[in-house]
Amino acid sequence: MKPIGRPPFFPTLAKIKLTQQHQKPIGRLGFIDQFLSTTDFDVASLTVTTDTQTTFENGTSASLAIGVKVEVEGTIDENGILVASKIKIEQVDAARIEAIDTAAQTITILGIVIEIEAFTVIEDNSSIGMDPLTFSDLFIGDKIEMRGFVEGTRLIATEIEREDPDDRARLRGPVTAEVEPGASTTGTVDIFDITVSGESATTEYRNDADATITQTEFYDAVEIGTFVEARWDIFSDTSLTPDRLSLENDGD
Repeated sequence: MKPIGRPPFFPTLAKIKLTQQHQKPIGRLGFIDQFLSTTDFDVASLTVTTDTQTTFENGTSASLAIGVKVEVEGTIDENGILVASKIKIEQVDAARIEAIDTAAQTITILGIVIEIEAFTVIEDNSSIGMDPLTFSDLFIGDKIEMRGFVEGTRLIATEIEREDPDDRARLRGPVTAEVEPGASTTGTVDIFDITVSGESATTEYRNDADATITQTEFYDAVEIGTFVEARWDIFSDTSLTPDRLSLENDGD
């Protein structure tokens, strides 16, 4: 007898294949470049959502904002949206410790007060090699690399690594304000509300592909929320002209 209609297992197989495709785990590393809410934001131009099952590392949902760098793990749903199962929030700065407040459990680098919490991992990568290294073992003048996250007006450390001392410093974060260079003004960018002023003759400007660009091209590309890194080869204060200002790409 000739079958009538389409065999019932064909749409079932198609549905199974489609479901398996959408449920394949993927990862996304980059900056939040559009933010409507904690359940509707874009990472490197891919729309991401969270739900009650989403877990956070190095922060909470309150840490999400324009310019924050995140690593997202999850699955793509039928609408092409990445449903996050885990979000890791990260920020890195490197400089010498300028002040320590033992009572408040904070340190200051680059003029930024950083909070140390119970979950903060402190390690010694210097030639001293102290293990374990604790908050009380840190001293003013120590060179550290800090990873952490912003929550409101707070900068909270998730990891601190003490390094061998040198005179270099690095500040990376979202631009909170900018002034384009003019005939009588020097171009500036504010990173974490710290004003950094570059000079066209002495500062090297780089784009997010790490290629050298002009000062004009740099400021044309900068807007509020853009991630920028300032580097000083010999550092004493953030008021010094940086040796390099770089636009950060999603993989940095």
